[in-house]
Amino acid sequence: MQARGLIHQLFEQQAERTPNREAVRFEEESVTYAELNRRANRLAYRLRAICVRPDVLVGICMERSIELVVALYGVLKAGGAYVPLDPDYPKDRLAYMIKDSKVKRIITLRQFAEQFDGVDGDVLILDESEPLDGYGEEEGNPNIALHESHLAYMFYTSGSTGRPKGAMNTHAAIRNRVLWLQHTFEMGENDKLLQKSPYSFDVSVWEFFWPHICGACLVMAKPKGHLENAYMWEVIKRECITFVQFVPTMLQTFLRAEQAEDLPFLKHVFLCGEPLSAALNERFCRTMSAQLHNLYGPTEAAVFITYWTSDRSLDRSVIPIGKAVPENAMYVLNDRYEPVAPGEIGELFISGIGLARGYYGRPDLTAERFVPDPYSKEPGARMYHTGDLGRWLTDGNLECLGRNDDQVKVRGFRIELGEISTVLEQHPGVHQAVTVVNEDQPGDQRITAYFIPSSVFSPSISELRSHLQQHLPDYMVPSYFVEMEAFPLTPSGKTDRKLLPSPTLSRLMIGQAYVPPETYIQKELALIWSGFFSFDQIGLDDDFIDLGGHSLVATQIVVRCEHAFGVKVSLKDMLTQGTTIRALASIIEAKLLAETDDAEIEALLSEMEHLSEEEIEALLK
Repeated sequence: MQARGLIHQLFEQQAERTPNREAVRFEEESVTYAELNRRANRLAYRLRAICVRPDVLVGICMERSIELVVALYGVLKAGGAYVPLDPDYPKDRLAYMIKDSKVKRIITLRQFAEQFDGVDGDVLILDESEPLDGYGEEEGNPNIALHESHLAYMFYTSGSTGRPKGAMNTHAAIRNRVLWLQHTFEMGENDKLLQKSPYSFDVSVWEFFWPHICGACLVMAKPKGHLENAYMWEVIKRECITFVQFVPTMLQTFLRAEQAEDLPFLKHVFLCGEPLSAALNERFCRTMSAQLHNLYGPTEAAVFITYWTSDRSLDRSVIPIGKAVPENAMYVLNDRYEPVAPGEIGELFISGIGLARGYYGRPDLTAERFVPDPYSKEPGARMYHTGDLGRWLTDGNLECLGRNDDQVKVRGFRIELGEISTVLEQHPGVHQAVTVVNEDQPGDQRITAYFIPSSVFSPSISELRSHLQQHLPDYMVPSYFVEMEAFPLTPSGKTDRKLLPSPTLSRLMIGQAYVPPETYIQKELALIWSGFFSFDQIGLDDDFIDLGGHSLVATQIVVRCEHAFGVKVSLKDMLTQGTTIRALASIIEAKLLAETDDAEIEALLSEMEHLSEEEIEALLK
């Protein structure tokens, strides 16, 4: 790990060595190392012209695209640090992030530009020529003087007070991580890494930058493509992907797909964002020959801090998070900051080069979570309270045992349950709220909000969901809402979450009268849906989201639809047009009709004229 230079400088060195190699591939587009470097340089000069300097934050609002990669490198080359502004986030949340970070420069695409009308600052629309005209014509690298302690990026994480907080990460931290990856796994010029993590999710950072320090190709999935099993299998096979990263929940769904098989060209699969279960480790080892690596780390520690490579043992009951990456350290301490004995449970603390600088504009919270490290010889060394519980195993690996607070991971996204409750209590119809995570089926975590209505009125579930959608990203909106007269209490007067009732849906909760399915397709769809929701009768007009559905459930439903009816329904169709049995059945019927020629239809109609209703139903089936 002796390479010289920061992340973007290592890319520049690689671009000089292999200018004509393919650097990024996105659907039908492709750019070489030289072209990517030239385009990023032009943007960097433009950003310098509007006073982007070291530690200046620059917002980036885009979907996955080649322009997104250009923007990331352009910001770093200009000396700035990027802040992801996910276009899928509610406008209120984006507005808060812009205000809180004091971002005055935003890079976006034409399709998202109107979201920033009235923003106090510069908005560069990267897919229009005018913003970059006249910049970087000499195509040379800007060579801005930067120190490794300067900021590289800032990611917003959920906050227990109802306000997300920005974790500021340095060049030193991400450089350490990427160089360690290369030193350990030796990605080469013929390798391909699939970039599939949302760029607002911090694990995307090493996906973007690792391939470009060694001449490999970054293959970008289409926007939201990571949610579609069939697409993921297709692109991994077509491109012969050798390195890929998953959240365990998504890997589980991926391996359940009908087309699941070993991919001999796939070398390494990395997991992060959630605990890896023994069952999923076993399933992977039985299905795939690639190496499986379990990574652990919060946003405050530059993506991940520990790693464990699966030993492919099928009878392993405990899956560790492994050992610390070099130049970083892990401690298991009690509440007096003293090490606990091996096997005893304590809080996990992180120390070393990977630590974030702190939280932007939150000195009190920074001081609370980043405390002096009494076990380091480095002057001014700090360690970070992870809030995770863990213990040392006899083999020297760490085991993570969950949280000591209200923070959870749902489908890989870090969520402070208190933030959801706080936003819910801002609704005039809610007096008090408590939010928990339920796991009715293994691997399927769903958020449930319990609320006591105000004395003024009792809000409907649709009103509460709409309220939350205005302030929170979709992954933080609860699947279920349970109205209560009072919360059960512990002897000390706190809400006893263990005694909260299991969420059960009712017609009153979803606000929809039952309309029974009529046609064969509608009835089959109702059966498919019933396998995912704890609801006795799923009617024609019951909404997928109101039933507790989310993107991963939708992914599994479209796979079963293809198996049952022989037609492909896209995830987009399912989530935008087919959110009821009635609507989804219409989509499937239209696809079936489009695949049936006129002669077949005439023959079928002629035959049906002489059949009873029961015989027609059997024939359609």
